[in-house]
Amino acid sequence: MKVNNLSLKLLLKKGADLVAKKPRAKKKEKHKDIEKTRIRVRNRRFVLAGGLWENKDKLRLYIVRGGGHPMQNITASTDYLVVGTAPSKIKLNSYEKAKSNGYRIRKITESQLQKVLEPIIKKEGTN
Repeated sequence: MKVNNLSLKLLLKKGADLVAKKPRAKKKEKHKDIEKTRIRVRNRRFVLAGGLWENKDKLRLYIVRGGGHPMQNITASTDYLVVGTAPSKIKLNSYEKAKSNGYRIRKITESQLQKVLEPIIKKEGTN
């Protein structure tokens, strides 16, 4: 039975108990624990994992120019783990272990890092 908007409104006005919503399909997420918070570069420590849109040496340079500290490995002082394509299992396991030990390390995507570094990259291009 098809119900158009007008007849649906009439049924609802008369007090009919009718549910017309379809359940939404859930999006598949690669990394479910990606942070959606504001990201700061100054005085923060970053570990880069996996393939990223730019050479890692250049990204480390941009992080330093933004006032941050790039790191090779995850430690207790790490603030952000930047996850690119195919991150190493060692870094992901280190992240999980640090999280389970109570360290506050946030996992972010490369696109989130790119947005944060965009002003620094543009400034580099003008020099």
